[in-house]
Amino acid sequence: HITQRLLNTDRFIVHGTVRTRTNRKRVKPVTKFRNAINNLKLFECDLHLDANWDRAVQDCKYVIHVASPLPEGKGSKGKNVVEPAVECTKRVLEACKRAGTVKRVIMTSSISAISGGIQADSKHYTGDEWNFNKSSDPYSLSKVMAERTAWEIAQNADFELAVINPTMCIGPILVGECTSMLLVKRILEGGYTMLPKIYLPLVDVRDVADAHIAAMLIPEARGKRIIVHGCNYW
Repeated sequence: HITQRLLNTDRFIVHGTVRTRTNRKRVKPVTKFRNAINNLKLFECDLHLDANWDRAVQDCKYVIHVASPLPEGKGSKGKNVVEPAVECTKRVLEACKRAGTVKRVIMTSSISAISGGIQADSKHYTGDEWNFNKSSDPYSLSKVMAERTAWEIAQNADFELAVINPTMCIGPILVGECTSMLLVKRILEGGYTMLPKIYLPLVDVRDVADAHIAAMLIPEARGKRIIVHGCNYW
């Protein structure tokens, strides 16, 4: 959604990353975006490897770091989630430092890095707060540690940093599958034998995309943690 919106502005040359260009199921839809033929350059990059990240950010003024490794199943426990998230953040931001042209990095974090799990009563959260809950699930902990790593790197870098902290993202899927939407899919398909009453803070993925672009362009977003939220559902 971010790539599509940037291309629609007619203002930007967009560098995008894919694990491999041979995966036509994921790559072809992106190449069909408006202005993609002339304004989109794709680089083969893997979040777990150093190769090509310098090329991907070369000559870029802005870098939007969205992706984070999220293994599923048994591999999604403890350090198998936290360490890859931290390492990929280092990998991308260190490449931005070496580029010498990057003026601002916009990173996708999560409300999980701010809110530490279920609260007994209603609470108003701001970007000044951090999740210090040591019993947080591995996903939430990975978001906390990856974002903290980004702020640490930015302190000694020439680029500015702005962070987007969205609640649970839902909405149209343009390419492949979306981890957030798997919950909705499983509910609709009857994938759960029991379904407790759960509270979901939701936001439209298109609003999150717009927030990233606003954080990229608005000077006042510098150094901010920005919560993006739409509505609450039980």
